[in-house]
Amino acid sequence: MGVASSQVYVALDARVTGNRLAAATQPEPGAQGDTTEGGHAHRRTRKTPEATKDQKSITHSSSPLHSSHSHHPLSHSGHRSGAMAPPLLLLLLFILLPALAAGHQHETSLGSSALSEWRSAKASYYAADPEDAVDGACGFGDLGKHGYGMATVGLSSALFERGAACGGCYEVKCVEDLKYCLPGTSIIVTATNFCAPNYGLPADAGGHCNPPNHHFLLPIQAFEKIALWKAGVMPIQYRRVKCLRDGGVRFSVNGRHFFFSVLISNVGGAGDVRSVKIKGTESGWLSMGRNWGQIWHINSDMRGQPLSFELSSSDGKTLTNFNVVPKDWEFGKTYTGKQFLL
Repeated sequence: MGVASSQVYVALDARVTGNRLAAATQPEPGAQGDTTEGGHAHRRTRKTPEATKDQKSITHSSSPLHSSHSHHPLSHSGHRSGAMAPPLLLLLLFILLPALAAGHQHETSLGSSALSEWRSAKASYYAADPEDAVDGACGFGDLGKHGYGMATVGLSSALFERGAACGGCYEVKCVEDLKYCLPGTSIIVTATNFCAPNYGLPADAGGHCNPPNHHFLLPIQAFEKIALWKAGVMPIQYRRVKCLRDGGVRFSVNGRHFFFSVLISNVGGAGDVRSVKIKGTESGWLSMGRNWGQIWHINSDMRGQPLSFELSSSDGKTLTNFNVVPKDWEFGKTYTGKQFLL
């Protein structure tokens, strides 16, 4: 055992016992030299009864995991070697061992927020400039204004799901490429854009975002958190995680007369929105359609009444914001409601 190998063993002369210690005055041949037992070198020396008792205590106190059945090198000499652990020590072992084992099973804060298992994909980067923080296929517009910044990602069509993945959060880490990966690092990014396929190239030879590839297109600011930019296209692992957002869900209303649309952003929890219902004081709950990304619409005149929204996300949770948009709402304005509970 690894624990036993770390203990200090004292080699006792098997002929030396209790009252015959004084009579044993001559060492046996080779008794003064170094001997090897179990791969460890020991110097055989004579000990007084007090020293022997002290060293036995050291042997048993050197590790709390020492087994009561472990054999002292000379425990077969017929003398009490002290290998039997006291009852108090056994009690402590029964108490501490489960706790020590459980200590290796605690999840990290990210692990406890995971919504999927780790999966394999590839990632590349683009040299982002300030204009890249505006717009995108999810309709969020100014990413800085909506709280996403540059911790974002464009997903290949196999992951984008025609906009259904918009707003979802992913933990991404570099794997396999020891030359370029930054060990022990990962980043959390939000899906805000679409990595369009290039059907002029094969999926395995340049068409990185072609079906069925799982590909992450990251701004270089995010890419360099997990790998050196020289990596180019690199293998990664990713998993869906819960989104941590500041403040509540935001509803940015727009449209004209009988056309009403709303951009839904800053969504916590799963981060995405899979279905939306709207209700005014003059109507019941009405289903809205996905216009594109996270922009939803309905062909109805909703003016002059407070508006409520019911959102459903991919993890099956539902959030209802009653009268989050007041009666005197205006097109072009944003209203903040409650947030999904994590």
